[in-house]
Amino acid sequence: MSARNGDHMMVAFECDLCVFVKLKGRYPIVNSSKDRKLIACIRRVNLDAFWSRATSTINNNLRSIKKILLASDELDLPSPFVAHGPMPREDHCGYQIAISMVLASLRPGKHSKAYTQFDTIRNLRTAFGAFEMSSSANGDRNLTVSSSGNTCKDILRSPTSSVWFRHFYSGCRSRMGQVYKPNLALSTELIVNILKLARKDIYSATDRQAKFDIVIFGTYVAVAYVLSLRGSEGLMLNLSSINKEWDRFDLCVVIALKGKVKGESNVRDHMFPCCKKTKSGIDVKLWLSLMRLAHLSMNRKEGPAMTNMEGEILSVSKLDEVLHSYLIRLFRDNSEFPLEIKNEEEIEDRYSVFRSLRRASDTRALNQNVSSNDIDVVNRWKTLEAAKGKKPGRSMRQHYAEFSLLKEPFLRYTSSM
Repeated sequence: MSARNGDHMMVAFECDLCVFVKLKGRYPIVNSSKDRKLIACIRRVNLDAFWSRATSTINNNLRSIKKILLASDELDLPSPFVAHGPMPREDHCGYQIAISMVLASLRPGKHSKAYTQFDTIRNLRTAFGAFEMSSSANGDRNLTVSSSGNTCKDILRSPTSSVWFRHFYSGCRSRMGQVYKPNLALSTELIVNILKLARKDIYSATDRQAKFDIVIFGTYVAVAYVLSLRGSEGLMLNLSSINKEWDRFDLCVVIALKGKVKGESNVRDHMFPCCKKTKSGIDVKLWLSLMRLAHLSMNRKEGPAMTNMEGEILSVSKLDEVLHSYLIRLFRDNSEFPLEIKNEEEIEDRYSVFRSLRRASDTRALNQNVSSNDIDVVNRWKTLEAAKGKKPGRSMRQHYAEFSLLKEPFLRYTSSM
């Protein structure tokens, strides 16, 4: 990739040496490896800025400029293209952040050992922008652009908001491309087999710590799958509320989550009626009973339920480690996996408790012909997330329905899992 004739007519351009002097305050040292690396990075970000525009756009713009110059020459007029003088001495375009992004892209990433994806390195711009927004340069500014709906946009001053940086950002994204590997849904058969393995491990484990951890993991998988919960939501399982509601119903159990769900403004209890045993054989009540006994052995009757023996709430990454270990065991035993999964490394890439269990639940609901109304009731948090804190766009029936009375939709959904 190289510069094209006419690039500099559409993108602000400073030569590599000028940018180097801006950033370092001196000329490069010939024998310095760091200086050579910096010059290479500057060349890279300049080329990315140039390649934010398609070649056809550059060529069309260049032809138009030539026509303007020919017209001026024909009428003996001065050129309308006026030189506005040298660029500012400071890094007003955000070259340093652009260079940091390029360097970060060269490190091993999640999906490739050769590079880090653009979706990851772009967070550097976000971090710098957040700092600038809170700095003295912008912290006391109150200039905004108002629009309908009582929304405002702040007017900020930041190098990463410059025209040049936006060109670099677009060109870098186009050059690197974006590899999208969403979490795959676990099949119901795999989930059932994971829970079977976990139960065997509980009864065969001699270490108290190992037994406790397996119980908590199995409970998490069962509850998150049956109730279509995302990773962080499953960690909100509340021990005191579950104990309080344990004997309330004969035909179901009440699963209680405590916390603030994305899109809500207050911490509160979320109560979900759930069948005791699902159609696929997942014994939800058994796993909740094992979880209660595990915490009772530690003299705990209240607080968060998804913890280690010390009472510290587990992380999604910790649960992922356990999930991957069970999936790898099943993979080695020739259990059925999707065609996309060809080796153990892809298991770690494509499965996570963050979304795989919810997607598995959603897929199962469709395969079992669960009504769209029941799915909407159980998955109502999705509409809250999409509304970004505003009143979600549900039907009027759902707005006025009292969720504490919606036992039947929850039982129909959970029993089909």
